[in-house]
Amino acid sequence: MASYAGTYGQTYARLYPGRVRTLALDGSGSHVATGEWERLQLADAKANESLFRRFLDWCEKDAACSRIGSDPTRVWQTLVAKAERNPIPAPTAGVHYDGRDLRGHALGMVYRGPAEWVKLGQAIKKAQAGDASGFASAGARLPYIGVPTGFTECLDFPRPASAAEVESMRARSRKVAPNTGEPFTYVAMLGCVGWPLPVTNPPKPMPKGLPPFLGAGAWRESDLVKPVLAQVPGSGLIAHDGPGHTLYLDNECARAHMNRYFTDRVVPRNAAC
Repeated sequence: MASYAGTYGQTYARLYPGRVRTLALDGSGSHVATGEWERLQLADAKANESLFRRFLDWCEKDAACSRIGSDPTRVWQTLVAKAERNPIPAPTAGVHYDGRDLRGHALGMVYRGPAEWVKLGQAIKKAQAGDASGFASAGARLPYIGVPTGFTECLDFPRPASAAEVESMRARSRKVAPNTGEPFTYVAMLGCVGWPLPVTNPPKPMPKGLPPFLGAGAWRESDLVKPVLAQVPGSGLIAHDGPGHTLYLDNECARAHMNRYFTDRVVPRNAAC
């Protein structure tokens, strides 16, 4: 099951463990945390920070990015702080972006790989001059993150109970991830605060007796599925050291491993694709 569908795959495995023959989680996160939700959120923030660090390290050395300044980390943090004080206009999108918006858009660009990093360097340079249009996704007027994509997240994941809890989590996230801040999942859940309905499908551990799962993912995603695999003995992982979201459709190596898993239940332990 790919992307967010992996949440439903994990839910199905908890409800009907005897009906699971194979379960592949491709580009999916964890829905198994209990009593450790904050720790996993901070791990998510660290994963984002590590990925963004790839861009900053590249930017220090690559001539295509050198125009933003000799210290990309300082330049980036200064720009975000400026946007948090006074959101920067993005005329082509008809909006203003604050610091959180810039972080979200920039991280989305980093996810797409080095081909997009040149554009990100240009966007930062342009934003330094007061125009954040380079951060706007094609045709996008809204911030990259900040609201849930639908009703489902509000019923599937814990939500902050108060403004004080939100600020506390923000502070802890920014300590471990000074360049990227709060993780996507936490920010998205802010849109669920005040919902009249409770969380009806909260994360829970996997039951015993399940057959081995197979996790798969590119940068960062291959790490986020590990807590699920750790709860199901014999599970395996396919990791792609590169950009992207989900592997089955575009990565021939990963697809071959997953097909063998589906047909013959052959579980690769730590496959690099």
